[in-house]
Amino acid sequence: GRRASGQDASANRANAAAGVRAGLTDLTDDLQVEQSKYQTLFDQASDAIIAVSLGGQIDAANRAVEEMTGYMKSELVGHPVAMLIPDQSHGTHHVHARALTPDLLSGAGTYEDIAIQRKDGYIRYVDLSVRLVSSGETPLALALFRDVTEKKRMERELITKHTELRSAYFQLEKKNAELQ
Repeated sequence: GRRASGQDASANRANAAAGVRAGLTDLTDDLQVEQSKYQTLFDQASDAIIAVSLGGQIDAANRAVEEMTGYMKSELVGHPVAMLIPDQSHGTHHVHARALTPDLLSGAGTYEDIAIQRKDGYIRYVDLSVRLVSSGETPLALALFRDVTEKKRMERELITKHTELRSAYFQLEKKNAELQ
């Protein structure tokens, strides 16, 4: 009987180990499903999202970043966020906008009218929301960019039309006064 109980104990350990392996496999599968779900949400977000290390390197970028900047993910990830900073020497961004800077990504905050430069040199205007997060041991700045370029163009056009209309009104008032 002693030998049988030793075999029973050995079989129990083997069964326990198999159960632990099965449990770990289930957990790994669950984690992969969750990771895939969050990767899909990240990639399908309508706002452009980048994760930037404290050293200023782009750690991750979603598809909307590709559309907004003209860069492929592979051209962005691992490279400095400085590649999106407009070249100040050209003076191409609007006077009321401020250029993207690494300082904007160093702390949490919300910023309006931020100028970024596309791969083709064209300037886009964005509203920027930054949150500090940690991915394991790595602290990251999670930056969400909402493109407001078209909105800003329309606002400038509206202001111009308003100014023209106001000027025409005053000219009309002046002519009317002269006729009386």
